[in-house]
Amino acid sequence: EQSYTPETMTAGPFTDLNQAYKRAIHSDIAGAAFDIYFVHSKGYGVPKDKAAEVFWLGHAKDRGLEFPKKDSTISKWKVYADQGSAIAQGSYSSSLVTDVLVENHERKAFLYAQRGARNGSYEAIIKRAKFFTEGTGTEPDPIKGIDDLKKVAIAGNSNGLYEYGLYWLYARGVWQDTKEAVNYLTQAAEAGNNLAMFVLSDLYLLGHGVEKDEDKAIEWLGKANANVEAAENRISKILDGSYQAKEIK
Repeated sequence: EQSYTPETMTAGPFTDLNQAYKRAIHSDIAGAAFDIYFVHSKGYGVPKDKAAEVFWLGHAKDRGLEFPKKDSTISKWKVYADQGSAIAQGSYSSSLVTDVLVENHERKAFLYAQRGARNGSYEAIIKRAKFFTEGTGTEPDPIKGIDDLKKVAIAGNSNGLYEYGLYWLYARGVWQDTKEAVNYLTQAAEAGNNLAMFVLSDLYLLGHGVEKDEDKAIEWLGKANANVEAAENRISKILDGSYQAKEIK
């Protein structure tokens, strides 16, 4: 069995990668073995490892892993989700409510998120938090939603930190507190979350929760390693005075 530190696990898709390994080793669930294959193939929270990748995919096949017959990302996630993959359960839940190619099934989306969350998927927990807060596919329960997000944020997951920061920024289930929002968004950005970098940039331009600081706004945009072209365009507009950040209400 593998042993990973909490610092390593925050970069991966699971709340506890060690538990994900135990689930893959000690159960006969094909999707559990597929999850470990997936993290090694992508380098999510673990080093990319071709030997481990081959081993765990073989393990999943030995347990009867079925491969998707349709060549679309959505159908792939459903096939793997139904075979017990926590990663796929979180991703398919998102597809059920956000993808225009999928008929909107809010209750089904919640149930997939619930399954993925119980199996330790960060994405599923974050999605379930939104469902609880908004009452999507389940009875509204903002307290459960906040508890979900807080756990993921405290664990150091960058997406959880980003989403939790937005909850404080826009008063979703909590009172508005821009300083608390900046705290979590900064942690998310420092962990490499590009969306948080864009939001922080606007907050520094507006002076919400922080002192107004155009240099800081540009600095955060300059650190973005995704949406680089959008970041560069925004920097140019800030410098020539044509960019106007939207007020936070």
